[in-house]
Amino acid sequence: MFHTIRRGVSTVNTTRRIVALCTLGGMSVGTLVGWVTGFFTWITATVTRLWAEVMTWLQSSWGIEHILVTTAAVVLGPLVLIFILIIVISDD
Repeated sequence: MFHTIRRGVSTVNTTRRIVALCTLGGMSVGTLVGWVTGFFTWITATVTRLWAEVMTWLQSSWGIEHILVTTAAVVLGPLVLIFILIIVISDD
């Protein structure tokens, strides 16, 4: 009886180790490829540029664009939350 239980636990542990090693290997290869191809540098430059543009836009004088974006955020924000809530509630 204990032999079959130990075998079952051993199988689960082996499966977990295989999944963990595959995940670690996949993440390592992805990181290496992203670093070699310059993908991470591109992402960092894009995020930095977008952040600088947003900060410049926020520090500019208030105009109609600021009012439109604020209105859209105030109206669309709750609508999106209500939509997500309806989906979660209706999903069995």
